[in-house]
Amino acid sequence: MSASGSKIEIADRVALFLQTGEIQKQLRKRKSHTKVAISTDLSFDTVITENHRCSQAVRAFIKSEIPKFHFSTYIQSFFKENVGKTYRDVVNAWYEEEERKKRSIV
Repeated sequence: MSASGSKIEIADRVALFLQTGEIQKQLRKRKSHTKVAISTDLSFDTVITENHRCSQAVRAFIKSEIPKFHFSTYIQSFFKENVGKTYRDVVNAWYEEEERKKRSIV
């Protein structure tokens, strides 16, 4: 018997089993979010959209400019809060944040 699902779903499966001996399989739910295709033709002029996703393609593109790039909390927030800006702005924000971190260490 599957142990996944909400407490109510599990309790219902257990009750059904105790009453009938039947093992009910969990119904798979479809996720309702819509995937937005990200263009593979990224450039530094690519505009950040409301539906931006921090994908492997985006990471690989930015790493071509910044070899040590990773999606830090700061950069993820930058994407979320700067719809309409470009990937060039993301690169600049990355360098500014790196400089800020260096100054705070010294």
